[in-house]
Amino acid sequence: MSATGKRRCHAPRTGGFTLIEALVVVAIAALIAGLGWPRIDRAIKHQQFRTNLALVTQSLRAARAAAIRTSAPASFAVIGAGDRFAIGAVAQPPLTQGYRLAPLDRRALRFFADGSSDGARFMLMGGGLRSAITIYPSTGVVITDRRQ
Repeated sequence: MSATGKRRCHAPRTGGFTLIEALVVVAIAALIAGLGWPRIDRAIKHQQFRTNLALVTQSLRAARAAAIRTSAPASFAVIGAGDRFAIGAVAQPPLTQGYRLAPLDRRALRFFADGSSDGARFMLMGGGLRSAITIYPSTGVVITDRRQ
């Protein structure tokens, strides 16, 4: 009861948000997230692609270095459907799901003690991206050519 003896039904508003104000904020946040999601998704796919490309190229370079270091041939081979590969007899961890390494001319190649190789070309594909990987026979140098 108030000092006048009348009962008050509603206290004056002192702070906080109404339900409508909260819903407007949530709607604006959802709109911003909806507009930004395609860019975030694309960035994630690009990063996964770069990670897989780096894994394959570094593995090829490691096989070449092993051949030079040990003065014995070292091999690199695509296994199965192309989601895995092996260096020598050791199978490496699989590529990220949805990514595949396709041989363009041969499934396996050898690096020799002088650093040269049989020469081969592979195509890494996934996430709507692809990159050609070329290993030159005379030098064994590994070159990537990224295409979208």
